[in-house]
Amino acid sequence: MKVVVNGIEATPVRAVQNWGELLALLDHECAGQGVVVTDVAFDGVAQPSFRDPDLALHHVERLQINVDTARQADLILSAVGEALRAVDPLRSAAHDLASAFRQYDIDRGIRELAPFARNLATLVELTGVITAVTGLDTGSLSDVSAHVDRMVGARDDGDWVTLADLLDGELVETLDAWRGVLAGLHRSLLEHATRD
Repeated sequence: MKVVVNGIEATPVRAVQNWGELLALLDHECAGQGVVVTDVAFDGVAQPSFRDPDLALHHVERLQINVDTARQADLILSAVGEALRAVDPLRSAAHDLASAFRQYDIDRGIRELAPFARNLATLVELTGVITAVTGLDTGSLSDVSAHVDRMVGARDDGDWVTLADLLDGELVETLDAWRGVLAGLHRSLLEHATRD
């Protein structure tokens, strides 16, 4: 087994039998350095699901394992930036969807609603992770589940005007509030990063 961490060959501190044991060692060493494992490749093949429990028993004795790490602060900053960049396209999509429903272009509205919902769910999941990692007050990022429930109800009832009002009313207001919170957090993290 050959282990290369950030381009430098490394020797595990003890013998390991499988990937799960090696990952546990790497995570322990990284935690002491303020970094986390971000990317893994086995013999040059990327392993995007390297934390999947099914991979833990994979034998590694004949592999070259390349590992990349990143500072936790950099990952958090990147996640906040990604969430912040997602807000405006979602706002725009909400306005476009509302317009389609108000014009009774129902086929287009329904067709575009599914990808919009997936993108919104991704943003909600990302902000949930950010909240958990940063300790941000969860009240700062209002829960959209009540808005989504009302939108689903309006869609199911065929109440396109109410659905439009919810999209470019309450939902857009929530996204505007999220933008403010995320922008403030992003500034704070950037200031902290420049001091380090």
